[in-house]
Amino acid sequence: MSKLEVGTVLVSSWGYDQTNIDFYEVVKRTAKTVEVRPIRRKVTPKGWCQDIVEPLPGSFSGEAFRRKIKDFSRDGNDPFIDINSFAFAHVWDGKPKLETSWA
Repeated sequence: MSKLEVGTVLVSSWGYDQTNIDFYEVVKRTAKTVEVRPIRRKVTPKGWCQDIVEPLPGSFSGEAFRRKIKDFSRDGNDPFIDINSFAFAHVWDGKPKLETSWA
C-alpha cells in the first residue's frame, strides 16, 4: 500500500441526485493509518449545474484527521480510506473530475 505516502492526493465522489467531489492530501503516514487534510479545489464551470474540479495540493481547507488504510484488492494496490459513513477516498488519478449540482 505504498501509494498513500505523504503528499498523495485522494479524491472522494459522493452524493444523491448530485455528485460532490472532495479532495484530501496525506500529511502523515504510519504502517496502518494516514492523516489527511481537506484541500481546496479549482472550480471551472462547465454548463448548467456542472463544474470541472481539480485539487490544489498544499492549500488546506480544514484540520487533519486520521483514518485506517483499507484495501480489498488481491494485490494490495488499491488503497482507500473511509471519510465518513457515506463516503470513501482513493488515490486521485490526476484527471479533472465532473461535479454536478441539483438546481
